Amino acid sequence: MIEKCSAISSPLQPFTTYRHSTELQANVADLWWTVDVVEREVMFELHIKTTGWIALGISPAGGMKGADIGVGWVDNMGKVHFQDRYAFDYVKPIIDNTTTDWYALQGREQNGWTAIQFKRLIDTCDSMDVPIKALIDPANRDLVHHLLMYECDPAAKFNDTNLPDGPCDEIYSQLQMCTANIATG
Repeated sequence: MIEKCSAISSPLQPFTTYRHSTELQANVADLWWTVDVVEREVMFELHIKTTGWIALGISPAGGMKGADIGVGWVDNMGKVHFQDRYAFDYVKPIIDNTTTDWYALQGREQNGWTAIQFKRLIDTCDSMDVPIKALIDPANRDLVHHLLMYECDPAAKFNDTNLPDGPCDEIYSQLQMCTANIATG
């Protein structure tokens, strides 16, 4: 747990404490989130170096096609606006016309940055939403397909020119001085 939640590259402090955080782009975009398993929702906070709209998308394949997108902005009066959108392809996402499943909690613009805290259910059962899933499951296991664990001979010397590299089938010959175990899934 991130006990003392601080900004990564954003000069703005997060609204609350979160369990996870990442810098999406150095000095441009930070994201924090906490999964609430009881409420079956995720609370997010997104900071982007802009004074316009900001967005976070959830996609089944990592692209824009089929993405469920939350778009938000803070108006001149300080009021937060947030929209639930869906992208049929690499085009301007339409407003989700089934249900609204992204909810703004609070936001602000300050020092050239926009910060918005929002939440969404893990699975909304809405055809224009993408369920938030764990990284490894039967539907995406070829994205993360193996784990290499090896113990090397303490006398082995590695540097940038002789580190193991290449497809998994070829790696055994490059690890002659190591004992290898591979788990696939």
